[in-house]
Amino acid sequence: MLGSDPIKQISARWGSLLAPIIGSLGLLLVAYSAGAETMAGWVGTLSEPRDQLVITGTEPEILNEILTLVKSNPTSCSIPMPQCKDGLCGAQLTDCLPENYQKALGKSFKLLGPNCFGTAMAVTGVIPAFRGVDDKEFQAYIDLSCVKTTKPVFGDLGVFEYVGFGFSHALVYLTDNLSLEKSGVDYRGPTPIATRALKSIISRMVTPECGKQAPDPSMCVPPHHYVHCEKIDFGSDPLIKKHNLDVKTIELLMGELLEKEEVTHTEKALFQKILTLFNKVENDYSLNVDKIPAAAKYRNYFRSRLLSLSEQIQFFNNSGRF
Repeated sequence: MLGSDPIKQISARWGSLLAPIIGSLGLLLVAYSAGAETMAGWVGTLSEPRDQLVITGTEPEILNEILTLVKSNPTSCSIPMPQCKDGLCGAQLTDCLPENYQKALGKSFKLLGPNCFGTAMAVTGVIPAFRGVDDKEFQAYIDLSCVKTTKPVFGDLGVFEYVGFGFSHALVYLTDNLSLEKSGVDYRGPTPIATRALKSIISRMVTPECGKQAPDPSMCVPPHHYVHCEKIDFGSDPLIKKHNLDVKTIELLMGELLEKEEVTHTEKALFQKILTLFNKVENDYSLNVDKIPAAAKYRNYFRSRLLSLSEQIQFFNNSGRF
């Protein structure tokens, strides 16, 4: 565990390297087309295995990332020992992530739906299970619960936004150099949830057409910023409480269905249960919840959340498996 002076503790143990954590693969330095004008620009992550957080870089960079990660998040962990070779180092930091972050790493889904917005909201505990989240719901959540910050902390959200067109991507902030994200909906194959260096995410978002024509590739990346969010206080109205509880039940059932490897009679019955409950919730909302004064400030969020649930149901329908 971290003592009172983590810098001295790490320095004292720095020379005692454990067995190689990357094995026969060796150490990989992840460099990006954006360059490395500063030391932090070189910090990277290993693409495999996806269910772990292994960072790479020079000795000072690794030290900085370890200090930042272990001091900024609520998880206590043993200080990881880096493995260095020819001036490059790697460190296994998976255990320094909260349990729900660890469980998310490497996760992919057999059915379409979960995306970057849903991943960011599920990992940070806004929603109880992975599902698709429409950009309108994500925007409504940001408007209701979050404030922009220039000093993000562990668990804050990073958002990429095309001005006038809305959000194009979301991630979970770990350090200035590292993020957790799902790169998209699995239209063309699995896109597992993973930790990635911020510069790799930025370079991925440069479109080939713009990258060829623009004098500076950074001009092709939508502006991004961070937001700090607080838990939404929905008040004490019993109708709102019941509505949120019913939505949570649907979300948990959707999450369960998305985890299924095969679709049998059991999964088909589960889908029918989701449909029945959603129709009831949607009807109750329009007839009751939407009309009470206490729901006014949450109206946009409630409506867009129902839209996201409807779209996830449509993904299930379109799969042809139910």
